Amino acid sequence: MEIDNKIIIVDKILEQKIVSKDFNCTQCDKLAFLPNQCLNGHIFCSSCIKNNKSCSVCQIDFGNGLKIAKNLYVEKNILNMEVHCLNYFKNLNSYIYEKEEGGCSQIMKLSDLKLHLELCSFKYVKCQYSKICGSIRKNLLPTHEKACQFNLVPCKFCKVEIQNNSMDNHIAIECEEAQISCNRCYQSIMKKELVNHWRDSCTQYSHKCVYGSFGCSKMLKRGEMEVHENKYNHHKLISSFMKKCLIVKPVYYQLRLDLFPYLILTKKFAKLTTDRYILNFEYISNLLFKMSIQIKNNFKEDFNLNIHIYSIFCKVLGSSTCTKMKENIAYEFNGDINKTLDLEIILKEQENYHPIN
Repeated sequence: MEIDNKIIIVDKILEQKIVSKDFNCTQCDKLAFLPNQCLNGHIFCSSCIKNNKSCSVCQIDFGNGLKIAKNLYVEKNILNMEVHCLNYFKNLNSYIYEKEEGGCSQIMKLSDLKLHLELCSFKYVKCQYSKICGSIRKNLLPTHEKACQFNLVPCKFCKVEIQNNSMDNHIAIECEEAQISCNRCYQSIMKKELVNHWRDSCTQYSHKCVYGSFGCSKMLKRGEMEVHENKYNHHKLISSFMKKCLIVKPVYYQLRLDLFPYLILTKKFAKLTTDRYILNFEYISNLLFKMSIQIKNNFKEDFNLNIHIYSIFCKVLGSSTCTKMKENIAYEFNGDINKTLDLEIILKEQENYHPIN
């Protein structure tokens, strides 16, 4: 018997193992499925009659199939025999027909077997995600596919679809939205927010005092730092610092104090800004300052303007210390700002400049 290109040994799937020999093939002595007979009535199964030219019992010639006929009586009896579903067994390919726990337990007439196999929920199917998974019983497929290592499932944090077997690695290394524990305060937090958490809210993260630019060297945890900043007399440090940095010529510009974390001169420098270049002054750290002049776009190619600005730096800061660039001139220096930057000289030099016509 052949079903879905598989040769099935009917004798192996019969519910009743003892069957009359009258239904057996006279050649192979197995149940004669789709039986034929010679002119003398000897029965053969469909396979044996194809492979022989004459009857093995009476030697009568089959006449190339013209002298044989179906045996409807034997065929009817065989088709009415009760058989197990093929999915009751395992190892069908090896013809062992060993019973498998969890297989189909239904018993039916042999004539109904083919239709049952098409609908049987215990038949073997393939996993849709990978051939590596092999054959799986249809009734177990939903459970298998849910847990299949090759199944694409959404990450519970970022919702990106990842293979089951890569999910742990994705969460541990790749997923920026995964929840992790802060290694300082042990608070659960999104991985991508960890740095911000340390900077803004972690109570166990140590950081410098905000008045470090003014001389305070304390480095404490956030909770301790709040107490330190409120109780410690920082205004003395600020006052001492300002005495060293304050510019006493408010006619030309004023100093803006920014406590986080440096001083910078802004806005009022517009008084020192012409339509040709911009003068900048910046406090860096530890009494280190930088003064720069940036030429506006429309005047970058004005060679006389470059020479003019260069001469300002040389006169104000000294020719041995200034640096010349095409678009920007910058100078870093230490010391008393009031003595070093004589803005009266800068303004006077501006009046002497005449652009090329």
